[in-house]
Amino acid sequence: MTARKMNTLYDLDVTNEMLYALSKSGHSMRSNQVEDKRLIYAVVRHYGSWRKMIIALGFRQAARISNYEVTLARTRANYDKIKWTREVIYESLLPLINEGLPAMKIKERNSALYSAVTKHYGGVAQFCEEHGLPLIRDEKYTKAEVDAFIDRVADTYENYASVWLKASGTVDDRRLCYAAIKRYGSWNKALIARNKPLAHKTPDKVRPKPTLVRRLPPPLVLYDKDKLDKTISEAIRGCSDSHVTIAYLNELDRNIVHSIRQHYGDVFTYFSGLDIDYYTAPYVPFRWNHDNIKRQLLRWISEGYPVNYVCIAQRHTGIINAARSLYGGWKQVFEACGLDYEDYRVDTTMASFYGHRFEDIVGEVLTAMGVNYTKYHTDGPCHPDFVEGNVWYDAKLSQWTVHQSDNDTVKKYEPYCDSLTIIFLRGDRSADKMISEKTRLVNIYVLIESLDDTVSTKIKRELDDIETELAAIA
Repeated sequence: MTARKMNTLYDLDVTNEMLYALSKSGHSMRSNQVEDKRLIYAVVRHYGSWRKMIIALGFRQAARISNYEVTLARTRANYDKIKWTREVIYESLLPLINEGLPAMKIKERNSALYSAVTKHYGGVAQFCEEHGLPLIRDEKYTKAEVDAFIDRVADTYENYASVWLKASGTVDDRRLCYAAIKRYGSWNKALIARNKPLAHKTPDKVRPKPTLVRRLPPPLVLYDKDKLDKTISEAIRGCSDSHVTIAYLNELDRNIVHSIRQHYGDVFTYFSGLDIDYYTAPYVPFRWNHDNIKRQLLRWISEGYPVNYVCIAQRHTGIINAARSLYGGWKQVFEACGLDYEDYRVDTTMASFYGHRFEDIVGEVLTAMGVNYTKYHTDGPCHPDFVEGNVWYDAKLSQWTVHQSDNDTVKKYEPYCDSLTIIFLRGDRSADKMISEKTRLVNIYVLIESLDDTVSTKIKRELDDIETELAAIA
């Protein structure tokens, strides 16, 4: 018959009472001097280890625990008490990303922050992807590369202390500096190994003694939404850094962040609702949602930016992942905007090639209609495809290009011409209408009807070839 385990676990209160009694009696607080094994087992279960209990209950003198270990434990405990919201994570992690630290260095520097990033975003890589930040990956450098860097820095820079390199050097210099410290143990040891003179830190500037009068900051003012939008717009235009941060906004005007939080709850919600290009510097803190994904797509289309899946997936993975999560895929975003994705699938290089071919055909049609034009020639800032005095003609492959991107072009062209005719290929073949007081939108097949049969048959055959080849590569 096997023996039954009769020992029971002390609860936390009983464990603490026994430990305090043991300490007051003058007994050694080292675990190897304690005879009650059940007490040791209870400490491990409640505190994780005997050493953690010593630090938590303040028995370090009896157990010879260093003040450094106590301070380190308290610092980690303070980090654990921080409420890690996305705003706090963004403000804490952005300086480390800009410093050029890879993910593992960030974990070593601030493990609580690293855990919070993993919890809210899935990891540092996902954080960088969502906010459009470059991900600094851990890179291996050979000894020859590290030695060459140490020699170059010591021979070139007047001040080459490791603190300066980390704070002011380029990203490559910071990475190589960390690699040198890791390989040799410290920056000074690396310099000694390469027979270089030791670097010295630049002394801080002498600061004036603070006055004894305490000046309170002025009370915060709540801006209305119109003034807030205007102030934010000026702040974005005036930002010389790559990112608009909460610290930058507070330094510029303390009332900005205060007003944002009062009206919208947090900074991310506010910037997520702005009609701006999220992929143009300075970058703002935001989250992808249904509305700003559609706005970003329509903005790219209006600017003539290629928006097919292959192109966007190669350059902007963040919006692709957000579209997949919120809409089910990139094609579904087009459908939500009321657009046909098939019109956008053509490769941009091939579309440019066929655009030039179509432009040549438009030239033939205009010549057959008796238009005496000049190509790309105006005295002003605009350069339409065909010019006959103050009468201009422009060729477009697709009708959707006109609707989405040529609104700005029309506004730009109309002040410099008496009339503008935009001729397109793909779309409504019967379209012939005025889309503004000066601008006519017409399908090329409408113009062909006025030509004789021989010319129109030849041109229709060429147009059919272009449409067939465009459909084949779509």
